[in-house]
Order: sequence, then structure tokens, then C-alpha cells
Amino acid sequence: MISSIPRPFEWQLKQWREILSRHLTGVLPHALLMSGPKFVGKENFAIALVHRLLCLSSDLEIDQACGQCKGCNLCLAGNHPDFVLIEPEDEGKEIKIKQIRAVASFVSKSAHQGGWKIIMINPIDKMSPESKVALLKILEEPQGKTVFIIVSHEAGRVPSTVTSRCQKITFPVPPEKDVLKWLQDSSNDENKLIKALDLSNGKPLLAQHYLSGSVIKRRDEFNAILDNLWFGQVSPVEAAKKCHQKKALELMDWYRFRLHSMAKDRCDGDLVPEIFFFYDKLNKARHWLIESNPNPKLLWEELFFDWTALSKKLIS
Repeated sequence: MISSIPRPFEWQLKQWREILSRHLTGVLPHALLMSGPKFVGKENFAIALVHRLLCLSSDLEIDQACGQCKGCNLCLAGNHPDFVLIEPEDEGKEIKIKQIRAVASFVSKSAHQGGWKIIMINPIDKMSPESKVALLKILEEPQGKTVFIIVSHEAGRVPSTVTSRCQKITFPVPPEKDVLKWLQDSSNDENKLIKALDLSNGKPLLAQHYLSGSVIKRRDEFNAILDNLWFGQVSPVEAAKKCHQKKALELMDWYRFRLHSMAKDRCDGDLVPEIFFFYDKLNKARHWLIESNPNPKLLWEELFFDWTALSKKLIS
């Protein structure tokens, strides 16, 4: 249940005005593909659009949902009969074909409130191959005032047959000045804001997450372990003991960011192929963590032995 009408973020206003203009002129596409990296606010934009379309004042030239009509109240209560949200039933799992089949039944019926029927899929990247095929069949001939709002964090994984049936809206990482201004509500420590933004690679919602808890402290602790390994102050086995019970994917993403930054810093100097080989190995290790169940202690030991070998190569 949402307590207030969602609004697009400041850095999304260009996309918002374009979509609203198409809606008000009666040429809203039947399928929208909202793509871009995670943590830039695509889901917030999508939900804001759902509220705007289901608002009973939606044909009026207003930027936002009114927040007072029956449509808005149903959305705020989380039980609007003309809106279906399709997402994984369990964290980390796929969207199942049975969920898409339920959408087919929903699309074939008339809207309860006489307006739009909206199906939001978040994200399509989590759909099984069978689910994507089933979705394609529904996208071909939607009934009446039906709109699909499809969120994707990895546009390259969306089948071209689906992309070709959607209007694509791209959400890049917003300008740093816009994000810093928005983050000021989370902290008045400018150095902390800049550090969170740097750690998040400019992604506003991830930076906000870093500011709200102990993430920055955990990131600093992990970087300290890498530094100690690099200068031979701790052995790979000792370092692995400090990491194997922590959130492996979180650490792996920080590790990859460290390698990425190292490669960027050396762009004007001699390229070291070993940096790129190791980055590739980190990507594979991340895949293993997602797809299988490796022994985390052994995994970290292997990566840390390679890390110390890389340090000897670069320091010598």
C-alpha cells in the first residue's frame, strides 16, 4: 500500500512530459519498455504513470494523479481492479509462465472502472524463456485501452520480438548535480554524499541506500582487506576467513568496482592484461554465486591468491 501519490523524480521530467503528451493526445502506445540500469528510479516512474492513467481525472491536462478520486484511492489502497503487477513471487526467482497466463485472462476482460487496464512487469529480465514467449502472444493483440509497462534493467536480455512491439523509454544515470541535490535530504555531510555517489557509480537510489545504513562502513572494511592483501599485510587464507560469512554478492560487486576503477586509472599508462583477466574472473565468480552454490571460503581464497599475484605484478 502506498501512502501518497508517487511522483517522477526531477531527472525524469523530460520522459514524463513526453509520455504525458502522448497520453493527452490519444496516441499512448499499448506497450512501454522502460530500460536503464538499476537504481535510477524506473520503477518509481512506472508506478507514477500507473496512478496517472488510472486517475479518473486523467483526461484533464494535469501533470499528476489528483489523489482524491475513486481511482486514486483504489491505487493508494493497493487493490485497483484494473491494474496487475507481475514480479517474481520470491526474491531471486523467475517470473513464471502461470503468472503471464493470468495476464491473458485479465486482458480479455473489460475494465472495471471503464478506463485503462494496466499490466506492469518488473522486471522482464526475470522472466523465464517460456514466459517471454507467452507474453509475446498477448502483446500482439491487446484488447481495448490496455497498456503494458515493462521494466528492464538489462535491455540486451529483452527479446527483439518484444522490443519491436514497445515504445522504448531510456533512463540513463542522471547528472551528478541533480543527484547530489536530491540526496541532500538524506545527509547534510557533503563529503559523505560525494562518497556515496561515487560508490554507487552515480545511481541515486543506490547512493541513498548507502547513506541510510552501514553500507559505507562495510565497503570501507572490505577495501581495507583488499589493501592489506595488496601490501602483503594479511594472507589470502586469513582474508577469506573475514569474508566468507558476509554477503557474497555485495562484496563481489564492490570487488568488480575496485578493478574497474583500477583499469580506468591506468588508461593513460601501460595497460596490464592481467587486470582485465581478473575482472573477467570476478564476473564468472559472480555468475557462480547466482547460478550455483560454491563454497564461499574456497572461492574467496582463490580470488585473493590471484589478487596478491596481481599486486606483485604491478608493484614490481
